[in-house]
Amino acid sequence: MVVLGNAAFGHMETEGRKKHLIAGQPGDKDSIAVMLDFMNDSQKTIEAIIFFFNPYNVANCIVPGRRRGQEETRLRFMGAVRPNEIRRNVYWENVWYSCEIVRIKLMKIDISYTDGSVESLSGHQIHFECA
Repeated sequence: MVVLGNAAFGHMETEGRKKHLIAGQPGDKDSIAVMLDFMNDSQKTIEAIIFFFNPYNVANCIVPGRRRGQEETRLRFMGAVRPNEIRRNVYWENVWYSCEIVRIKLMKIDISYTDGSVESLSGHQIHFECA
């Protein structure tokens, strides 16, 4: 299982070698990034996680992606995460290109473990929404 911590969306800015997120604002060319923290709450080592997000506009309608036209956006995290390990400030840049997005919702999480097992979380198992 994965426990989610801080989460935000907006655009990434670089200062020297550090990147930080300006929450709630699209960047150049309406580019939107997603950043979140999570913890491996299982007794197994995670190999990969796929986070499935939907972006919404002010009218509460899903904003389809411009690149693929899909409503659901998949963000993949690759790398070993040991039991009880916390990953902070995990980010994906240029996730969406839209100035219409006012909130995002995490719909599903697929977790692959190093032992070959897979776990999916959705619905009431996920408590996350970012505005």
